[in-house]
Amino acid sequence: MNRVVVVLLLTGVVWLGSLLAWRLTRRYERFLPLMLGFGGGYILAVTALHLLPEAYAHDGALIGWMVLLGLMLQLALEHFSGGIEHGHLHDHGHFPGLAVVAGLSLHSLLEGLPLGSPSGVSWPFLVAILLHKMPAAVALTALCLAHRKHFPFFPVLVFSLASPLGMLLGARVEAFHEAGHVLLALVAGSFLHIATTIVFEADTPGAHKMNSWRLAALIGGIAAAALSMYGAG
Repeated sequence: MNRVVVVLLLTGVVWLGSLLAWRLTRRYERFLPLMLGFGGGYILAVTALHLLPEAYAHDGALIGWMVLLGLMLQLALEHFSGGIEHGHLHDHGHFPGLAVVAGLSLHSLLEGLPLGSPSGVSWPFLVAILLHKMPAAVALTALCLAHRKHFPFFPVLVFSLASPLGMLLGARVEAFHEAGHVLLALVAGSFLHIATTIVFEADTPGAHKMNSWRLAALIGGIAAAALSMYGAG
């Protein structure tokens, strides 16, 4: 796939999600759980069926540690981002804007690194990134709007450029070429955390069961991932 197209998709989906939150204010929240459910299912399937098998085709012992490191790194990043990667909209009365944008953008930069691989862009992996960037952009913009009433241009700009920057570094820095499977393992660990968090938070509070619409969205995401990988194969 042409890298210019990939950059346009990576940046465009962020601005689309942000403008959606800006125009619809709080009305988008009824759709966010379904977006998250579909995206979570897709990311979970891509991780289990594509990223992990490809990474484990190399040094299995090292890859296992890298998956764990990626998961723990994502957990650490969420200390700063507040979980916006998977659509959290928590508002505790204050907004540590720089920390949120930095945590979210570092996560995006890391997941963009494998896109610069000499072997080319994996379509299922790219779609997985796009599907969770949309609700992340919605959540980031909504959180900014809760504290400032004007459109958060610079936070959205930084977030939108992080993954393309990661792709550029992955393509230009030779060390990243040689460690492509390690980067895949790191991202797989991060994706595991994001996807399982979405799934575990999908149940009705106190009922320990998932809403039928959210379950359907989750299954739809898994099916879409399987179909995209089958087509890519």
